[in-house]
Amino acid sequence: MATHFDVPGEHLVNALAETLKSEDAIQPPEWSAFVKTAVHKEKSPLQADWWYFRTASVMRKVGINGPIGTERLSRHYSGSRDRGAKPNRSENGSRKVLRLIMQQLEIAGLLG
Repeated sequence: MATHFDVPGEHLVNALAETLKSEDAIQPPEWSAFVKTAVHKEKSPLQADWWYFRTASVMRKVGINGPIGTERLSRHYSGSRDRGAKPNRSENGSRKVLRLIMQQLEIAGLLG
């Protein structure tokens, strides 16, 4: 039987996202169409179903890295912030999005 370590990440996340779309407990909130996923981003995600892909990605990260909280997960979704003439800095991803995704996964029984 194949585990999440054996399957390439892109294939696993895509398959999980399609499966999560049929899950009743996993629903994007109303504000998800307008929110940025990190401080360093300029716009919100272009995909309409980005919530399911981020949820699948979080499931994969939790499966690989073991017990992990929103603080460390936000570092996995970090990036470089353009500060103009000043040197770029690393900025973490949105912890609100990650926290809500983890809460939905716990309600659905998909996360321990």
